[in-house]
Amino acid sequence: TLDAGAVAGVRRVKNVIRLARRVMESPHTLLIAQGAEIFADQVGIPLIDNNELKTPELIKQWQTYQTNPPPLPSAEYIPPHCDTVGCVAVDCHGNIAAGTSTGGMDFKPVGRVGDSPIIGAGVYADNLFGGASATGWGESITRVVLAKFAVDSLQGNRDPHPAARDAIEMLARRVGGTGGIILADRL
Repeated sequence: TLDAGAVAGVRRVKNVIRLARRVMESPHTLLIAQGAEIFADQVGIPLIDNNELKTPELIKQWQTYQTNPPPLPSAEYIPPHCDTVGCVAVDCHGNIAAGTSTGGMDFKPVGRVGDSPIIGAGVYADNLFGGASATGWGESITRVVLAKFAVDSLQGNRDPHPAARDAIEMLARRVGGTGGIILADRL
C-alpha cells in the first residue's frame, strides 16, 4: 500500500522496528533523533539508558580505534562486522512488508544516516510488485535507490533471483558499491 515508517539517529530505543511501525501508523514517514525518542515516549515505547546498548566488545574496539583509526569508508567499504537485519514478508492476501534495521557503520560521524531508514534505498515494499531490504555501504545504496530499483525490476512478473542480481550489479557499475539484497515478489 506504500505505507512507510522509519526512524534514524535514535540512541535510547531498543527495538527501532517497533518504533518505525508506530511512525508508519502515524501521519509521518520519518522521524529522527530526539524527535523520534519523544514520539516513542508518546506512543508508549519505553526508552532505555544508552549504556544498555554498549557491549564490552564494542567498547574495546572503540578504545583500539582511538589510537589506530580505521580508514574512511569508501564505496568498497566492508564493515568489520555486519549488524544489518532485514526481512521481506508476503501474507496470504498479497500484502507485502519489508523492514531493515542496522547500527550503521562503526563509529560513524554524529548525524550520519545511512540507507536503512530511507524509503526506496534500504527498504521498500509495493503490493503491486514485491519488497526488498538492502545491506551494504549506505551512501552507495542511497545514491541508486537500490531497494526501489530492485522492486521495480520485478514488473512483468520477473523472477526475483535475476532481478536481485541485476540490482547488485547496477550498484557496482553505477557507484562502485557492494551490498546485498533480500527481494521477494508478490506471487
